[in-house]
Amino acid sequence: MPLLDIHHLVQHSNFDKSAIAAACRCYRLAPPDLSWSDSVKIARTAWPEFKGNGGHGLANLKRELGLEFTHHDAGEDARAAAQVVLQAEQRLGRQFSQLAQTGSKAQLNLPFMLQNG
Repeated sequence: MPLLDIHHLVQHSNFDKSAIAAACRCYRLAPPDLSWSDSVKIARTAWPEFKGNGGHGLANLKRELGLEFTHHDAGEDARAAAQVVLQAEQRLGRQFSQLAQTGSKAQLNLPFMLQNG
């Protein structure tokens, strides 16, 4: 938890947040107050034309954006979500801090920089 707590997290849909909450329930831990953004929401802003045309799931974004990753592999899906965000930044000409829909806890002074690829 100390590692997760100091970073702003990006998930594609609500799966990761739900999985962490379920793990906490299983181990009788208090649910963490983590800072999250959703790459699905960012993709909807960047590519509204995908609504009704395959949607904003990773499988369709893989086809439409030319992403290369192994679907349903946790590390690969995380990398794909990062690629979605990076491409959305380019398409919209906006930085992640402007695209992220964050809760009040969010600290977007990220201590690292994502690089495409």
